[in-house]
Amino acid sequence: MHESSTFVLARSGSWLAWLGGDSDEISIISQTVTVPQGGMLRYYRQIVSSDLCGYDYGSVWVDGTLVFDDDLCAATQTVGWEEVVVDLSAYSNQTVTLEFEATTDSSENSSLYLDDISLEGTCYPLTVYWTNGGAAPVLSPEYSYGCTAGEYVAGEVV
Repeated sequence: MHESSTFVLARSGSWLAWLGGDSDEISIISQTVTVPQGGMLRYYRQIVSSDLCGYDYGSVWVDGTLVFDDDLCAATQTVGWEEVVVDLSAYSNQTVTLEFEATTDSSENSSLYLDDISLEGTCYPLTVYWTNGGAAPVLSPEYSYGCTAGEYVAGEVV
């Protein structure tokens, strides 16, 4: 992790993850997570590179399976933060190891900066109908984690 004092400023807060930045390097950050129903991985990245394409890479792995990769090179270098969304719905309701990796070679330098990494479920509004009069039913919980009031992740029991 890197405090925003040089190079690239964090998208929010004071800290970001910095992978790469040296020759012949493999940088990895990982965490065990439970993927929500309909899971989407959302993060922001900056690529800073002076290398040719095809030599340095940024990637996302789930339990050792590649789910997203980037060519870290001058042609893909970003100007500011870019949002990346990766569909992890195939891993819904599973506890997995999520890894971000940057791999560099011995030539020109490449860095992959990451910030605001989140796992989100797909939220849907829930409309409640009832018959026989009486008071409206009360839903508990009031919403799914990561959703706004009245929205739920598909398949969640309320």
